[in-house]
Amino acid sequence: MTGHKNISLFRSTVVVGAASVLPKAMVLAKDVAIAAALGRGDALEAYLLALAIPTTLGLAATAAMAPVLTPVFMRLQQNAVSGVEEIRGVLRQSILGLILFSAAAFVLMWAFQDGIVALAAPGFAPDKKAMMAGILPVLAASLLFSNLAGLWAGILIAERRLALAVLAPAAVPAAILLALFSGNMQADADVLAWATFWGAVVHAAVTGWMVQRRGWLVWPGWPSALWAREGKSLFHQYIILVIGSLTMAATDLVDLSMASSLNAGDPAAVSFGAKITMIVTVFGAGMLGTSTLPHFADLALRDRAAFVRSVRKVAFTVAMIGAVGTVFIALFGEMLVSLIFERGRFGKDDVAAVAAVNFMFAFQVPFYLAGIVLARAISAIGQNRILTIGAVINLTVNIVMNYILMQYLGAAGIALSTSLMYVVSCLFLLLMLWRTLRKSGVD
Repeated sequence: MTGHKNISLFRSTVVVGAASVLPKAMVLAKDVAIAAALGRGDALEAYLLALAIPTTLGLAATAAMAPVLTPVFMRLQQNAVSGVEEIRGVLRQSILGLILFSAAAFVLMWAFQDGIVALAAPGFAPDKKAMMAGILPVLAASLLFSNLAGLWAGILIAERRLALAVLAPAAVPAAILLALFSGNMQADADVLAWATFWGAVVHAAVTGWMVQRRGWLVWPGWPSALWAREGKSLFHQYIILVIGSLTMAATDLVDLSMASSLNAGDPAAVSFGAKITMIVTVFGAGMLGTSTLPHFADLALRDRAAFVRSVRKVAFTVAMIGAVGTVFIALFGEMLVSLIFERGRFGKDDVAAVAAVNFMFAFQVPFYLAGIVLARAISAIGQNRILTIGAVINLTVNIVMNYILMQYLGAAGIALSTSLMYVVSCLFLLLMLWRTLRKSGVD
């Protein structure tokens, strides 16, 4: 039975990986086009910092959806009589909550845009801060659509429609590419912001249509009886995960914010320097995070011993694969940066700056991928508070190490700090998962 489950997990991972090729290729093409059009200039850095703020909030809201909804879907679907209606009720509450959250975030970012920009980008010149403040409301408005797309993707994951869930995000980079090419590769921060907004709208429309075809598209609402029976427990789990997700997602914003106090071009160097490593980590995380959660949740309900064996095998395998990726990136990083980005306004000086950052980011890969597996295993057994504690530890390590290492290595120090953070994160999750399973009598 365990062998069959592992084959099923492998098949799911391959499906997700194959489906992920298109959106990841679109993201890479988008980054190449942006580099050629804007280099490491002020417009790009204003856009990157402004985008990081709603992105952090959006990741916090949506990253918690799949870990909370998937186990509930699987449990409620076992009840053929009332399960479907209870799932619909949970979704109605979730949509209402996301709409209220997104509306509050938009109002705050629109009303206090100048203060938020001053806090997020303290090292920017006044004209760059003004550019960033001008596009922040547009990007804040995209948050609602990103959040809805994230919720609906969580439903598709719970339904094991994994390929559909990972294909839809291609809409955002596709919109940015369309905007750049239609403008003959002439763009500014406003063009990127509006393209991001319309890409988010299309992303939400596509995922909503997919969910509607599965019969799960519902209007927002608040079934009071369901709240007492299921909602309170789910809400508590969700809030715990949101806090953890917000803390973890904030690391990217912190990196860019702290880089803004260095030389002009350093925030862009941090962003571009992470791209090659992200091809491996985000691609791997997308496959693993999407395919392992339903698999682990199913095993955790049925066979804890098989669950432990599966987690061990998957975590060790991806860590070894990640180690190979680290060696490859470290050895050929500068060549890859030149091959991918050196064109248009992205010249040799930009290649050297980005390659130094890329080298430091490469060391995170095996720990990042193994950490994704461990985090999904922890969610599958309902111990999401561990992820929140871990996220707080991660952010603390990141800020402290950023401050120390950037004094000596500049933007590359921020990248090395991030890699060290993922080492700490992986070891913490491994220790906590082992302790939790030992308490339940599983070795």
